[in-house]
Amino acid sequence: MKHIAEYFRMNPEIVVLLLKRLKNPRIALSHGRILMEAVKHKTVLFFILNSSLVWRIFEIIQNKGTVYTTQQQLFEIFRVMLTRESAGNKKVVARFLKKKYTQVQSKI
Repeated sequence: MKHIAEYFRMNPEIVVLLLKRLKNPRIALSHGRILMEAVKHKTVLFFILNSSLVWRIFEIIQNKGTVYTTQQQLFEIFRVMLTRESAGNKKVVARFLKKKYTQVQSKI
């Protein structure tokens, strides 16, 4: 699994592509599952939370054209990002929330 996290770290555009592909209901489920596994790793989590991608998740959820199952999956991904039981992840999430809590609250 560390190899996957390292690959994502070296190729962050993959995370961007996964998010873009969530618009397509035919492939959203499989891409969402890949993204779910990826955000469990500190390097990927750090990349998403410290970029505009975190706000992209909310945009996809709020888009009226987004299929319900995709919205549900993205909420679950966001929940995992914020609540994963790992010391490294907790520090990354704490820094993110300290800086951007108001923005997150306004999106929910």
